[in-house]
Amino acid sequence: MTDSVSEELIKTVATLNNADPAELALLADFIDPDALDALFKPRMDGTPRETDGQVEFNYDSYHVTVDSGGTITLEYAESVTNS
Repeated sequence: MTDSVSEELIKTVATLNNADPAELALLADFIDPDALDALFKPRMDGTPRETDGQVEFNYDSYHVTVDSGGTITLEYAESVTNS
């Protein structure tokens, strides 16, 4: 994967919504994109991070899961609330 996790996520949601990425809600309104990318990018010496965690959050109308391998899973959330 050459793009960052946040870039891949935005491209994927844009494709699913048949929209231009610039038309989407700002990712930063849901999660810090720099922090998200930092969790999954290689270490400073270029070696991969050895972790088996995941991050879950809501973005636009989707529930997003990003696993330690950088795999992004999207589930349509019919009702997303901020409670």
